Order: sequence, then structure tokens, then C-alpha cells
Amino acid sequence: MTDTPFICNLNALSDSQKDRYRQLTRILNESRQSVKELNDGYAFRFIAESQLILDAAEFIARFDSANAALCLRHFRGAQN
Repeated sequence: MTDTPFICNLNALSDSQKDRYRQLTRILNESRQSVKELNDGYAFRFIAESQLILDAAEFIARFDSANAALCLRHFRGAQN
């Protein structure tokens, strides 16, 4: 599977944030089942595991659009 744009400005992150970002992106990329490009971003399908849901929630909370200076907006809550 090709890499997907989990994109952050790593220069805006502290060393501990960079480490956690790398850990979470590795986990999410390895657990991803599919990616669909949309007009306004991407839809991801992941393995349904409790820990992965927690990891995805942490990634969104730490690096999503609320922290626009850090990362590009591309996550929304799942609808199916």
C-alpha cells in the first residue's frame, strides 16, 4: 500500500511530539486496510481493534486541524 499523506510540519513539533507523531503514523500506516481520495481529503479504513481506535483518536487530538500550525486538516469523524 502506498504512503498516505499524514502530513505535519515536523519543524513545528517538539522532539517528544515528533517521536509520538512517528510512532502513531507507523501504527496507523501498518493498520490501514484502504485509502480513498475524496474531493476534500482522504477516507481511511483501519483494522477494527480497540487499541487502534485509541491510537487514531490520539493522533487526531494531537495533530488535527485544531493544531493547524502543526498539521494539515484531513480528519473527520467516521460516518460508517
